[in-house]
Amino acid sequence: MATTDTTTTEAPATVVGGYELRERLGGRPPSTVVWRAVSRSTGAPVAVKQVRLAGLPALLRDSLDCEVRFLAAVSHPNIIRLIDVIQTQSCLYLVLELCEGGDLAAFICRNGRVDERVARNFMKQIGAGLQVLRRHHVVHRDLKPQNILLSSPSSDAVLKISDFGLARVLRPGEYADTACGSCLYMAPEVMLFQKYDDKVDMWSIGAILFELLNGYPPFRGRRAHLSRSRNLWRPACILIVLIYAPDYSAPIQVCHSLERKNAIQWTTVVVGHAQEGQVREAMELFRRFWSSGVRADAHVLSSVVGVFADFALIEQGRQVHCYTVKNPAGLDVSVGNSVVDMYLKCGLTDEAGRLFREMPARNVVSWTAMINGLGKHGLGREAVGMFEQMRADGVEPDEVAYLALLSACSHAGLVEECRLYFSRIRQERRVRPRAEHYACMVDLLGRAGELREARDLILTMPMEPTVGIWQTLLGACRVHKDVAVGREAGDVLLAMDGDNPVNYVMLSNILAEAGEWRECQEVRDAMRRKGLKKQGGCSWVEVDKEVHFFYGGGDDTHPQAGDIRRVLRDVERRMREQLGYSADARFTLHDVDEESRADSLRVHSERLAVGLWLLRNGGQGRKAIRVYKNLRVCGDCHDFFKGLSAVLNVVLVIRDANRFHRFEQGACSCRDYW
Repeated sequence: MATTDTTTTEAPATVVGGYELRERLGGRPPSTVVWRAVSRSTGAPVAVKQVRLAGLPALLRDSLDCEVRFLAAVSHPNIIRLIDVIQTQSCLYLVLELCEGGDLAAFICRNGRVDERVARNFMKQIGAGLQVLRRHHVVHRDLKPQNILLSSPSSDAVLKISDFGLARVLRPGEYADTACGSCLYMAPEVMLFQKYDDKVDMWSIGAILFELLNGYPPFRGRRAHLSRSRNLWRPACILIVLIYAPDYSAPIQVCHSLERKNAIQWTTVVVGHAQEGQVREAMELFRRFWSSGVRADAHVLSSVVGVFADFALIEQGRQVHCYTVKNPAGLDVSVGNSVVDMYLKCGLTDEAGRLFREMPARNVVSWTAMINGLGKHGLGREAVGMFEQMRADGVEPDEVAYLALLSACSHAGLVEECRLYFSRIRQERRVRPRAEHYACMVDLLGRAGELREARDLILTMPMEPTVGIWQTLLGACRVHKDVAVGREAGDVLLAMDGDNPVNYVMLSNILAEAGEWRECQEVRDAMRRKGLKKQGGCSWVEVDKEVHFFYGGGDDTHPQAGDIRRVLRDVERRMREQLGYSADARFTLHDVDEESRADSLRVHSERLAVGLWLLRNGGQGRKAIRVYKNLRVCGDCHDFFKGLSAVLNVVLVIRDANRFHRFEQGACSCRDYW
């Protein structure tokens, strides 16, 4: 493993290829040794994993081949980076990036148990790395804190999965025997039956999360902490599944098969169906849960409310809110926070504010939820007022509260306020700015068109810039049509996060709009060679207490699809006559005729959802149209909705992946920057 947080042993300087081996960091001697080394050409520190080939068992040799092939094929911030491979007569040397933060086991040893925010951040990163493994059909088989490295010693570090010495290729539906790895992080059934499938690393995720939340590994006694660990394990079980499991069917089936379910098992099936998009089934199961007599605790209620908040289902969310009022656990501050957050994510800021004021107790999370929600709606000055009121009430803001505030200022274009609070957090000793805080400043500078200043800020950050920061800069480059900075940001993203199709799509769009067809085609070809596909758009709308889902790319599955398109064509005709609207071809393919381009824009999922609402309710009415989308709304749809609000005199609220857009009288609350 490429870590520096291990007792080192001095060794005589040895030169291998262009690298000088200086200290032994760890490994499994005599077969494997990890060295601290430096590049003789640049002086840059690296880690070198030395594997002795003589006497290496066939199974380990296969794993070594798998490790080399996998690391050579991927480039992802949460996977250790392979720099070079050197082979001699007796050894194979893997030159890897050096992680100065040591491994996760040492981090836990130094800091003890971590709070839920840090645990969630760490688990998201580990989950992102494991998703890369899954795409390449690789199982790690020895996932544990010692094999997860940190870019720095702080809780803001980038985590990197490393030490693939036991990895192997295992495709879905295949099984393998001869289990290996560390028993504390292996599923009991794997050790018992010596058989596993491609989901073998999932148990390790749960064990690592347990260790983060408790400060010690599972199954190591510690009776004094038993009651506490049991309480911590409840939300952990839910978190494990929500973060990592790409296929929820297995845990759902297991829980369905239980005749008598406890609160955790009920929550698994409810949350599982909701995550699979089976909202009606989830609500029916929740009603059965409600009437089963099983009492839900605060953690369970918060988890269920959170799922319906993510889907922005107003009617279903209100039903769950009613249940929390009747349940004693609903008085817990965490449940109140979840309900407030749900109403904010549903676009009901007034109801959220009323509930917030009525909460019997509020903590910094409560205030942060309101600040963040107001910011997402473009109510930046209200968010600033809420932040100052929080401080006046004696609640000290943490790093997350500052992040919500900076994001709110950025969304509302409050340049001076954002600079002021960013300067304040950099001066405070109690909180430290993280990469996300810098991302807000980059977003703000992007809005102002100061792209080179934004780039310079990224390059001078005191921590490693994240993928999200570079994506923020790349998005600003598209808005302001800055191809030069866009190329620079795009190249960095493809090197850092080469398995993410979003980066290829964003860069190719910038090049296409600038008429750089050759470069655009090269980016698209690179994406195609890797087998990457853009995430499909999905939008949903609630009509007559029923949720309807639509998917991009010409979704004809809805029984009223023909009528929906007819309504959209009629609205478009009226917009052309009254406003001179025409579909913006920049937001679709460039190699088809104009009519085909217009047709492809009409079938974007958010338009189909709006079309259904208009079909069922008519073109007039006081009730706001509310539509929710999993991705960023495209530019032409944004123009279309502005025109629709003016022609039909309606209010349209769209929640996309970035923020809320309120379209009214031909204008949007985002001021055309999102």
